[in-house]
Amino acid sequence: MLSKRRKGRWLGIGLFAAVIVAVAMLAPRFVLASGDAERELAQRIRALTGAEVAIGGPVRFSVMPRTRLIADHVEIGPAIGFSVDRIVADLDPVDALFGKATIARIVLIRPEYRPAEAQRDVSTPIETGLRPAGPVSPSIEAFNEFERLTRAAITRLDKLQVLEVRDGVWRPTQTGISPNGFSNANFTVARTSDRSAVRVDGSFIWNGQPADLDMSIASTANLEEGGASAVSFSLATPPLSANFDGTLDFGSLRRLDGRFSIAGDSFSRMVGWLASPQMMVPELGSVALNGDMALAGSTLAFGNAALSIAGSTGQGAMEFDLDRRRLSGTLAYPSFDFGPIARAVVPPPTGPFNLRRPIDVAFSEAIDLNIRLSAGEALIGSLPLQDVAAVIGVSDGKATLDVGDASLFGGRTYGRIALINGKVPGLAGHWTGSGIDMGRLVSRLGDTNVQLTGQGQFDAELTADARDWETILSSAKLEADLTVHNGIVSGFDPKVFSKAGTQPLMAGLVEGSMPFTRMEVELSGHGPRVAVDALEIKDQSGVLTAHGRVSLTDRWLQLLGSYEEFSLTASAGTPEEFTASQPVNFSLEGLWPNPRVVTRPSRKSSGH
Repeated sequence: MLSKRRKGRWLGIGLFAAVIVAVAMLAPRFVLASGDAERELAQRIRALTGAEVAIGGPVRFSVMPRTRLIADHVEIGPAIGFSVDRIVADLDPVDALFGKATIARIVLIRPEYRPAEAQRDVSTPIETGLRPAGPVSPSIEAFNEFERLTRAAITRLDKLQVLEVRDGVWRPTQTGISPNGFSNANFTVARTSDRSAVRVDGSFIWNGQPADLDMSIASTANLEEGGASAVSFSLATPPLSANFDGTLDFGSLRRLDGRFSIAGDSFSRMVGWLASPQMMVPELGSVALNGDMALAGSTLAFGNAALSIAGSTGQGAMEFDLDRRRLSGTLAYPSFDFGPIARAVVPPPTGPFNLRRPIDVAFSEAIDLNIRLSAGEALIGSLPLQDVAAVIGVSDGKATLDVGDASLFGGRTYGRIALINGKVPGLAGHWTGSGIDMGRLVSRLGDTNVQLTGQGQFDAELTADARDWETILSSAKLEADLTVHNGIVSGFDPKVFSKAGTQPLMAGLVEGSMPFTRMEVELSGHGPRVAVDALEIKDQSGVLTAHGRVSLTDRWLQLLGSYEEFSLTASAGTPEEFTASQPVNFSLEGLWPNPRVVTRPSRKSSGH
């Protein structure tokens, strides 16, 4: 049996333990029942938001298994439009044991932010701590705002270790970015002490798509004191994935820099998710950007950047002006195909039944960009260019491709094509080339029975309404001229124009050829009707001149002209004098490629 001394010892230990348990049970209850915890909760929410807190529902508390306070139907500043269905606050058990209410963890269940429904007196400014009082000047640097918000968030977290949001909803005003806001927000902000790292991770739905977010800050204390901290960020959603790893500096450098990457399978879906699903932009396919990112003031810069877009990848640097929302840059591509961009901006018809498919030019009002582009090789349609220097610009309702200089088949070329938004969208273009190898150009544009060689120059100007392709084809106005020197028209015998009578043009499409020293063509057109204002092919043996019209709709051709062959014969006794043969008038009329040719002697010839 136990001695009386040992029994007394165990009895003392038991009484001491009972007192400890009683204190542990009763002290938190006293703290909670005294109203300190409720006041601490209201104070903590007020500190987080900078607004007054009204608890409209019951307040309950529990001790086991956690010292916890639960408040329902909480309104946070009616002028802000923020409400929470339920707030769960976990108290620090050690502080509660000593009669002090210190909240270590807050869970916001179904918080909802509806600024559009906020009721406030607009004549009285509200300072929430989340935004500066009064209007914000556009000249204020974006980084100043970012720094202020970051410091405010760190300060407002105070000694809170964990902040959780469950089923959060944000419904912004319809005039802001993403009128749908976000919903199903579930994330956690966690740290272990005032000076420790902070991590934010969770998920939400933005513009109808789920997204996973993970962000970390190595030292909130350094940032709060105006120093630097390592930061990282990752975002994953079906339209895109983005990552950043770098340094945030609130010291003398005051900047955010590091390595950034973003990629998505669809350019239009990326823009729709980031901005608004209702924002219509051309579909350029997959897009990827990675490089050194630096945010300083109102400029977001990307250096050593690689941009993959429309199937081409280039290197260079870009800048985004946060105040003007303007993207500019210089990129160099080993090869670039303008075709996917052109087809995205002005989708070609796939058949006669979708010629009336509308061409949407509204994106040119919402986007502001200016990209200087160079490429060793480039494609515009089927034409291969080399050593290209171009500018792609979109702003103020106009989308422009401006090729300042390029090499084309041994010559140089430059031009501009613009799509202009308006009550009736318009298309305008001007293109010039010189020193072009016409043989390579003609063969590249398509197979034809008649081949052309020589060195040529051209100038063409086109304007059209661009509501749809039917409008383009019916309203297009064309002015063009072509000059070719020292070439050959092969697969064509000009004698078909010198023989009297009527015969098909195919009779002249043989293996003959017509060398020439100069060819000039002047064209003008409206819609599918093209006028051949002047055509002249000349060499030492003859000259062919003509004018007429062509219908591109039914391939009908009508030309009137004359062919004069310089059949030179020496006059008696004077070898230097020659007599030219009389010109032969002709008409060329019918369906291409085999219209009929009618020739007759000129009036001058028939009068002899």
